Amino acid sequence: MTYFIILIILICFEYFTISFCTLDNEKRDNIFLLLSFIQCVLFLGLRSDIIPDSEKYFYIYEMIGRQRLDMIFNVFNFEKGYVIFNKIIYTIFGDNRVIFFSSCAILCCLPVFLLIKKFDTNKLLPILIWCIFNGLNTALINIRQSIAIGIILLAYYIIVRKKLILSFTLVLIAANFHKSAIFLLIIFPLYFVSEKIELSIRNILLFIPIFTIIFIFSDQIFNFLLENTIDSYYSYTNYHLHNTLGAYLYIFITFVIFLFSWLIYTKNFRKFSSIKFMEWSFFLYLLLTGFLFYLISIKNGLNRMALYFVSIYIYIIPQCFKTISANKNIKAIMLIILFICFGMVISGMYFLPSSFAIGKYQTIFD
Repeated sequence: MTYFIILIILICFEYFTISFCTLDNEKRDNIFLLLSFIQCVLFLGLRSDIIPDSEKYFYIYEMIGRQRLDMIFNVFNFEKGYVIFNKIIYTIFGDNRVIFFSSCAILCCLPVFLLIKKFDTNKLLPILIWCIFNGLNTALINIRQSIAIGIILLAYYIIVRKKLILSFTLVLIAANFHKSAIFLLIIFPLYFVSEKIELSIRNILLFIPIFTIIFIFSDQIFNFLLENTIDSYYSYTNYHLHNTLGAYLYIFITFVIFLFSWLIYTKNFRKFSSIKFMEWSFFLYLLLTGFLFYLISIKNGLNRMALYFVSIYIYIIPQCFKTISANKNIKAIMLIILFICFGMVISGMYFLPSSFAIGKYQTIFD
């Protein structure tokens, strides 16, 4: 936890220091993003042995690297993209632990930072949100899925610009790092829903019977889908059958952020350009879907699926924050205090008990 707090403070300090440089805004943003990217990669690459699954990931990396090229897909039951990535890194750098985890960190972080570079908002805020809302946590302990989430974020950004084939291709690439990403083909129907169906109270209420039906039959529905598509993920969800993985907390957070974002959306939608309008409506439907996955994950271990949908926090929250009227410096100070404090709570969500009781508190970084 100490290193995490130092990283957040350092990123904030650099942002305000660079803001005083006599450079144009684009150059300042690029310098800040580059420094933040390097620091996040070092944070993830110079990891301790005590980080969950680190030894397992490195052991698999060594085994793939030492195996003959024509045998790697027969011996290891991992996604082909991840196996190829491991083989390439081992062939070039050998069994260097820091190089391996740093290479994984680059793949986890690069799509996210490329996406943030495209945003027309303050660059500090989406980075803080990504670090706090499970970005660093996932990259530390779920490397394959973290890579897939980054690629999916790019697919979201591209689909609203009506580049469907490229977005579809990115989903398939993501699925070659973590099989669960194949379910993200749901972004296509969501895209057309967000384009055709207005976000209104009436239409949102229509989701209630859908939520209810899926919640009641969630085990049967998802076990059937997983058994017939992703066997390894089926065994994972059964293993975590009675583990909510912090779903109660994230149901509340996702619902609050959705309601706040929806109010901003309804207030400003007439001012949006066509692209901005599509982003808001599409991303709000993604948050609704994330809410659904957290809801059903109270009954089984599908909580991880929600990460693909709620990762769009990094776009939604900064866009909402832009609409708040306040002095720029006051905004920044309030924001830093809020997210450092909030981050300490969120980063410990996996260790909260399966109820609203606080119990013994421990953070993921401990």
